[in-house]
Amino acid sequence: MAFSDTADITTGSDVLAAVDKLLPEIGARSAEIEANGDVPEGLMRKIHDTGTFRMFVPKTHGGIEIDIPTAIEIIARIASADGSAGWTAMICASSSLLVSRLPRTLYDKIFQDSPEALFSGVAAPKGRGEKVDGGYRVTGRWGFSSGCRHADWLLGTCVITEDGVPLRNEFTGAPLTRSAVMPADAWTIEDTWHVLGMRGTGSNHTALNDVFVPEEQMFDFFGSGACVPGPLYDAAHVWTPLQHAAVALGIAERSRDELITGARSAPPSSMTGKTVADRQLFLHGLAYIDAQVKAMRASLMNFTESRWETALTGEPMGLDAMIEAVQLGSWLTKSASDMVRWCFELAGPQAVYSNSVIQRNLRDIQVANQHALINQESLIDVGKQLLDLPSAPLAGLQ
Repeated sequence: MAFSDTADITTGSDVLAAVDKLLPEIGARSAEIEANGDVPEGLMRKIHDTGTFRMFVPKTHGGIEIDIPTAIEIIARIASADGSAGWTAMICASSSLLVSRLPRTLYDKIFQDSPEALFSGVAAPKGRGEKVDGGYRVTGRWGFSSGCRHADWLLGTCVITEDGVPLRNEFTGAPLTRSAVMPADAWTIEDTWHVLGMRGTGSNHTALNDVFVPEEQMFDFFGSGACVPGPLYDAAHVWTPLQHAAVALGIAERSRDELITGARSAPPSSMTGKTVADRQLFLHGLAYIDAQVKAMRASLMNFTESRWETALTGEPMGLDAMIEAVQLGSWLTKSASDMVRWCFELAGPQAVYSNSVIQRNLRDIQVANQHALINQESLIDVGKQLLDLPSAPLAGLQ
């Protein structure tokens, strides 16, 4: 996807200021985003012009390379305007972190050609990669490829086979997996994204059918180190769950704000003459929701800032830090789901209409809460860690 020059956007503060200016338009186009099944290309260009898609690209490769706390705030603000736009921005931006596991030569080539290169992909090994001379013959079909129609490159994770027999990881005994990354025109995109919520993320299926993938375009999504230096890339496994949490936070904050705005402007009941503010149950619920949403923000930002300070020292962050990030992401997304549902209940009959922000947010947060990285099943490994039991983080993605 070709973009205009954004050389004047060079810092996290620049990105945040540009995003704030665009938020009213994103919110005003929510119905269009849903109806389109994807963020319209023109709006994607405007999000690009804020610098959002370059915020995780290294400065050495034409990016902005901003700090994680600022990135979390940016994602939350976009999601507050529209959940699908926030999710798409998160996926397209954060993929730049994940592909830092590519071989350095390929990574350099991709970003040398375009610092704004967009990626979409799926970590779950839904394909097979048969070993052949110089690479692999890959066949597979991957669901939930958010933003895939906007991507320049797509990736999908495969179980590696030789003569049709799955190979095993020599350390864990689990099937050996590698992720294939190929230009978008090598893939088939299937129109399958007809869903309850997050309708505007275009999270369709992508497929390869017996496509040759060179050795240098396969990488270990779960085990490789970063090919570029810096705290963003060394700890990408920690930052990823926090970005999912940022989307949930933005949706919850917007729902609370919509509830307050609606209550202030609601006319008195034609039957009782009372306003929403006269309902004790409403007042109690609103106060509780506000406290919970503030607690979500404080927890996410405090954890993110603490881990970022650790990352800046160069201290490695391993399995424990990742599990803590997954724990926070899972708790926050479930809490956001609960609070948005309560907002919907308190908002009354007007919330059932399709033009209700709270109604759309209720559908969006239900879908966000299903993601394998931060769904409730992901907490199982946290429980195992607390009891010093063997665990397999990211098992939900396998």
